[in-house]
Amino acid sequence: MKKLLYILLLSLTGINAIAQENNISLQFKKILFRDLADTLERTVPVKIYYSNKWVDSLFLDINSKNEPINALLENSIVKNGLSFIITELSFQEDIT
Repeated sequence: MKKLLYILLLSLTGINAIAQENNISLQFKKILFRDLADTLERTVPVKIYYSNKWVDSLFLDINSKNEPINALLENSIVKNGLSFIITELSFQEDIT
């Protein structure tokens, strides 16, 4: 059974804005997943949640040229037998 890795990408600007305005170019050879997650969080307004025990030895090759973050993840995460989901952060105003 494939492990399911839930990566929640949260943004105040919304997922469509991430995909359209925050295309990124990254190239890495054998980067640890957690290092990639840290790099993405510093580069794009996202928060990535994952289980360390599922990715503690996951090394990835990344070759992204001006791609939206979901395409980068699709090309690197999914081909390694993992899945991800993207969700928008929603805020509710407290009206008192």
